[in-house]
Amino acid sequence: MFDIAIIGGGIGGYTAAIKAAKEGLKVALFEKDKLGGTCLHEGCIPTKTFLQLSNKYQDVYKLQKMGFGQLQIPEIATLDWSQFLQYKNQVVNQLFQGVQYLIQKNKIQLFPKKVTAISKAGPFSISTADRVVQAKHVILATGSKPIVPLNVHKKYSNVLSSDQLLSLHELPKSIVIVGSGVIGIEFATFFSQLNIPVTIVEKEETILGAVDSEIAQHLKQSLTRKGVQFKTGCEVLFNQIEESENEVTLKLRQGAEILEEKAQYVLVAIGRKGHYGDIDFSSLKKENEQFPVDKYLKTKVSNLYIIGDASGNVQLAHAAAYQAEIVIQRILGHEVNPYDELLVPKCIYSVPEVSSIGFTEREAKESYEVKVGKFQLNANGKSLITGETEGFIKVIADKATDRILGVHIIGDKATELISEGSLAMLFEATASEIGMTVHPHPTVSEIFNEAALAVDGKEIHS
Repeated sequence: MFDIAIIGGGIGGYTAAIKAAKEGLKVALFEKDKLGGTCLHEGCIPTKTFLQLSNKYQDVYKLQKMGFGQLQIPEIATLDWSQFLQYKNQVVNQLFQGVQYLIQKNKIQLFPKKVTAISKAGPFSISTADRVVQAKHVILATGSKPIVPLNVHKKYSNVLSSDQLLSLHELPKSIVIVGSGVIGIEFATFFSQLNIPVTIVEKEETILGAVDSEIAQHLKQSLTRKGVQFKTGCEVLFNQIEESENEVTLKLRQGAEILEEKAQYVLVAIGRKGHYGDIDFSSLKKENEQFPVDKYLKTKVSNLYIIGDASGNVQLAHAAAYQAEIVIQRILGHEVNPYDELLVPKCIYSVPEVSSIGFTEREAKESYEVKVGKFQLNANGKSLITGETEGFIKVIADKATDRILGVHIIGDKATELISEGSLAMLFEATASEIGMTVHPHPTVSEIFNEAALAVDGKEIHS
């Protein structure tokens, strides 16, 4: 009999397991594949390693501007792709070994088995092919999988899901990316920085629908200048794909017109959906293909929780870890605030980077009278020193209380800088409090101070 059985060893699952074990609970962790889940093996870590390669390649151009005028830009054809994949795998494997060590260190019983059924008659019974384990509480952390219409990634050799692209045996000579969400934008950044032709096909008229519209528009313009082509308002006819030895042809519907787009490879990046494997649940029913959870991640079945991508909330690794903390505290009987998506920072590792937390300007205006402060990176000393002057920060505050409602950044180090916004949102800080906070000079972090002052027109350097 275990206190908690956790199904899934991704970041949500193993975080919950470690937190529970540190509180003295007896924990069973089931993972049919590798510990670390999507984030470690097919998501956050490998994709950011890809982006590090293209970022470093672009650094050569920056060195030319700073005095190494005779420095030769290496030809993409000289890149040893197998060596890079080996480097990526080394990064993933080191972190994988770290997670394995933490499970052992915290005396968590790991079952490397596929769970086939969960039933409840008093305690839960969790079944695998060769055993049944009982537990007082169950946490489902079963993750997500790519959405690929008609399973075209299995029918055509050069039509890929995001998972498949990470193991591609060669760099594409050209690529079409279907979808302009976070995954599509990050891969478009990677390929375009290596001077590989990229076209993004998007069904909607705008990109990054959940991002502040001003930020999304700025990023689209920036990527366009770098050679990325956008075809918005275009629906892909997945049942009419044509593939030859070296080329994939997509048929697109744009209004009443049918267009064609050709490339060596096609990446389908229209999102991911939570999944629960093929576990047989005897006491839990889906609603719209989703097991609903409340604000504490609890299902309608007593003592059964769902966290991470499978919960129906925002699909981010750090959101899963945040949810794990809430659930473990609830199981321990402690008072804890409910899950609040407004406190979850969202990051896009494009160039320039994008990050945000809280309400967009449009969302804030639906419920508040707001004031907005902005500050451009080209007025920041450290940004000028590094040559990374593209972008700006936007701080949105409630005019009545001065409380910060949202922070949005596009620019170098945006994904690092947003943590100050996270702290401000958690403690319900006001713009004037951030404006009074002393920021070291010269740092890019000074833009936060300036934007907070700017909500009342008190900024110094613009």
